[in-house]
Amino acid sequence: MIQGTRVILMNASAAEDDPVLDGFLQFLARDIEADPEHIAPIPAELLAQAHALTHDAGPTGHDAPIEGETVL
Repeated sequence: MIQGTRVILMNASAAEDDPVLDGFLQFLARDIEADPEHIAPIPAELLAQAHALTHDAGPTGHDAPIEGETVL
């Protein structure tokens, strides 16, 4: 367990309420309160693997173009 650590979840903007996101954040908050010992840093090996898999992905964002055929 990490001593003296707090996690505070806040809605950034009331004008952009998202009931699905709000429900998920409430779920996370309840889980953190019930089992704080499950909070842990991402293992270095997993983080290194994620970096290796995404290092050449290029810039991303909601305005980034999608290459290739896409089905939504």
